[in-house]
Amino acid sequence: MTLVRPGRAHTPAAVAVALLVGGCHPSLPTDDKPDDPGIDDPPVDDTDPARDDTAPTPPCALPETEPNNAIAEANALPTDVQACGTFGATTDADFWTFTLAEDGWLAIDVDAFTLGSEADVTLTLSSTDLSDVAFGIGAWQDLPDVRVRFPSPPATYTAFVRQLVGTDATPGEGDDFFYDLIASSAKAPVSWDMGEAANDTRQTAQVIASADTPPEGVAVFGDFTIGDQDWYQVVVPPGRHTVTLDVDAHEFGSVADLALRLVDDAGTLLQVVDDGRLGWERDPYVALPSLGGETITVQVVEANARAGRPFWYTLRVKVEAQ
Repeated sequence: MTLVRPGRAHTPAAVAVALLVGGCHPSLPTDDKPDDPGIDDPPVDDTDPARDDTAPTPPCALPETEPNNAIAEANALPTDVQACGTFGATTDADFWTFTLAEDGWLAIDVDAFTLGSEADVTLTLSSTDLSDVAFGIGAWQDLPDVRVRFPSPPATYTAFVRQLVGTDATPGEGDDFFYDLIASSAKAPVSWDMGEAANDTRQTAQVIASADTPPEGVAVFGDFTIGDQDWYQVVVPPGRHTVTLDVDAHEFGSVADLALRLVDDAGTLLQVVDDGRLGWERDPYVALPSLGGETITVQVVEANARAGRPFWYTLRVKVEAQ
């Protein structure tokens, strides 16, 4: 090929010089190599660990290590670290141990169903440091996952994760039966205005609302000890009012299964409320019409008579004039 430059004639002499100097056809620079022969592509580092690492990506930050089927073999779980496990057999059970280092609220989440797992998980929690923490739970908001929140001092806990057993259970095994677990320090998931006072009998019921109650209502925080009874009174001013009793517990991580028992001045049971506003929620809610000038007495009960710091609640009361 002959290069043509505009405005310049090709004389025989010029062609001869070109043949003598260039020999054959001149070479053109290509795009894949630099014009400067002193510049080379950097060598490939074949020792790069990223190129040689063919190990599978871990399913979480802390996969379980077998054997962990007994308390003595429990896997150590740092707080705020995502752990995970797989049920290798229908009878497989995994033990984990962790320590809450500060005074506050303990949060424990066990996820399976919401992650696409076929496992129906349950959690049993205990502590050698706290005698009032020992419970098992297997559902949250009617989902087969676990959400637990409760106030706790610094303490060491043992978590026992397995699949639901019983007549309605269908435990399985293999890669489709997995779960995630995390334990962490958390803030209180609810707020309240006062704590529970001495209120073990109907005659000593704690007055929590009256004519001075603000429009947004007032909330009391309570829990249960062995043999404990929690009685409250709402003093309704004269005139038509609506009295709202609203419990927050299970929805926010309490292990308690609660009900409200309404009684008259003679102690006769008038009504039991054990579900929420829509009828399916676990936390009781009721709106009571009142002609005013009366006292409403209510007892908060744990349906299975269980007790301990994980069995807490808040009861919010509103007294609204109509």
